[in-house]
Amino acid sequence: MFRQLLKFLRRLTVGSLAKVLLRLYGIKYGTGLVVNSFPICRRASGARIQLGCNVTINNKINENLAGIAHRTVLAAVEEGAELVIGNEVGISGAVLFCTCSVIIEDHVNIGVGVKIYDTDFHPIDAMARRVHDVSQIKTAPVRICRDVWLGAESMVLKGVTIGARSIVAARAVVVKDVPEDCVVAGIPAQIVARLG
Repeated sequence: MFRQLLKFLRRLTVGSLAKVLLRLYGIKYGTGLVVNSFPICRRASGARIQLGCNVTINNKINENLAGIAHRTVLAAVEEGAELVIGNEVGISGAVLFCTCSVIIEDHVNIGVGVKIYDTDFHPIDAMARRVHDVSQIKTAPVRICRDVWLGAESMVLKGVTIGARSIVAARAVVVKDVPEDCVVAGIPAQIVARLG
């Protein structure tokens, strides 16, 4: 009993400190945020990170036994970038990295180890990479619509919209839009089933 009480108090204290950390990074969040340990946060000047109501962020293996390997990353790294997470969203050890726009709508489940990127990080052209020509890096907004489930270790790349109620299978790599009410799997992700 004493051990459980100690664990509860530690979680309560660390969770409160994690919320303070979010505020210090200029991250706005709604009521009911559940964060029991520290996510990694990066927000450029003039960028926006906003969390809706009743968002849960898991960062450690004991918070989600499905296999969290690292803390959740919330990053909006360019001026004007926006990372917006809706209401009732669950995130477990994922990376949400944004240079222009990543929008996560309400009731989305983001599984362990998911990566969402709106950038290629490097230019496609080899000569541009050699000289670090950042003007050649391609970016495009990402939108994850309502009630989507992103399976463990899946990856969503720049310019993708995933339609409402769709499911992305574990370890799938999504490189093009996914319609509503489907299941996609594979590399690159392809429709394998229709829902409803």
